[in-house]
Amino acid sequence: LPQSARWSPSARWAPSARRGFGGASALGTQSFHIPTAFADLPPVARADLESMALTQLVHHAREAAVFWQIQHPPFWEALLEKLHECRLDLRLRDAVRLLVVFSRLQRVDVELLEHCEEVLAAQGGEALVELHEGELAQVAEALGRMRRPRAMAAVMKPLVGRAHRLEAPLLVRLLRAACRCHGPGVVAPKMAAAVDAAVGAPAKGEENATGAAAAAAWAAGLGDVDPAGDLLEATVRASVERGDDRPAVVASLCEVAGQLVAQGRCSAGSRHRVQLLFRHASRRVQECPWAFAPHLRAVAAAAEAAGCMTPALQALLVQREAAAPSAERRRGAGGGGGSGRTRAPSDS
Repeated sequence: LPQSARWSPSARWAPSARRGFGGASALGTQSFHIPTAFADLPPVARADLESMALTQLVHHAREAAVFWQIQHPPFWEALLEKLHECRLDLRLRDAVRLLVVFSRLQRVDVELLEHCEEVLAAQGGEALVELHEGELAQVAEALGRMRRPRAMAAVMKPLVGRAHRLEAPLLVRLLRAACRCHGPGVVAPKMAAAVDAAVGAPAKGEENATGAAAAAAWAAGLGDVDPAGDLLEATVRASVERGDDRPAVVASLCEVAGQLVAQGRCSAGSRHRVQLLFRHASRRVQECPWAFAPHLRAVAAAAEAAGCMTPALQALLVQREAAAPSAERRRGAGGGGGSGRTRAPSDS
């Protein structure tokens, strides 16, 4: 059509021969067939496992669990069987990545899981410090999610002497993972029942045991290999020496310290460092009250849990609680017109 006819109302709104899907038109018959179900798996699930080396298998499992979040049982049965055959050739980095994968699965190979922990304990040590910080935090969080205290100890022990070289947020993440690893249960609830039976996890009716009995049973099974208190002491020492950590980091460190003290996992020396931490936090709050205002209640609650509430922190908390109603009243007065004078509505 010419330009004038192409945009004319008669040409634009002219009735068409196409009436819905599958109708006849000048372009021919068009039909749309919508499938009743979509059963296609992602490309990672159609790969050939027999042609893969061990490193490729680990990368394959990591992509399937972390990126695609596949939980298809036949897929994991074939992949875990292939990994089980190559388990004797596992290196430290492969074991670390497989532990992260296992924490995201509903069913795992118990023997392969324990072998990865043995590799972590045998080849770890100073080599763990050379790992990327993200991988180090991921494996600690994975062990905390699965509640594997001995493997967690193997991860945290070499970091005690290197705490001054690590970033404070990473250390807080490691300590949070250690807090999750507390208790007699040693696997995540989503794991298979066979794994629970193999590691001695409590039955569902036994999960309501008292906290003291659970802590005693966990400590008896772990022995003296829990380095959470030592890592907390080294982290506090490094944080106080720096003196310029962000308020959110200081508040998170206080919360973790309160949890570890409540779990009874801090020695006398560590408790001395915890008291030093809360005195340091009180001084930082006094120096920067507006920066610590969103975190003041969390710091005070952690101090109460640890039994380290300082008079300065208590006074700041009382002052903040007393100032809250007056601030609300000022905001209400400001919303009502400030000084009480009313404005006449404008014609607009």
